[in-house]
Amino acid sequence: MTAKAKIRNTLLVAVGMGFGLFSFTGCNSNQSYETTSSGLLYRIINNEAQGDSAAPGKFMKVNVRTVINDSVVKETEDQWVPVRRSTGRQYDMMEGLALLSKGDSAEFKIPATHIYVQVLDVQDQQGYQAALAKASEHQKEIDAGIIKKYVDSVGAQAKMTDDGVAVIVHQAG
Repeated sequence: MTAKAKIRNTLLVAVGMGFGLFSFTGCNSNQSYETTSSGLLYRIINNEAQGDSAAPGKFMKVNVRTVINDSVVKETEDQWVPVRRSTGRQYDMMEGLALLSKGDSAEFKIPATHIYVQVLDVQDQQGYQAALAKASEHQKEIDAGIIKKYVDSVGAQAKMTDDGVAVIVHQAG
């Protein structure tokens, strides 16, 4: 890749709000983008506005993939992030996210790298706390199943504590 081509590399953020899969065709220099006051380039791909907007004080559940050149350097799934007020810094992502609501999708460009973001949900503080509690209960069920499978596989008897810890007594004493 030439130095000129490296300079032209951009950060591409795709925000797909909702639970559907979001597919990308990539960054095309012929595509038309608008610009926020911070210089963030964006293009609305899907404007469905099915719910709450990503306003400051809300939380968004997102999948994020960061790509530099052709290499994925970071990938997260089902990560909750707080939506903050725009800082006024150049290429401020919060300014771009504030343009969207649940069900929308958009593409953002910032010089340097590519980041793909899929927003799965937007919640206020109470909804965020409820979602965390539900996820915690779901994880406890998964953990209990794993523990039971192990205990059964070794032919042991286990006593469960209130905290969900399985205690196997090999020799009482």
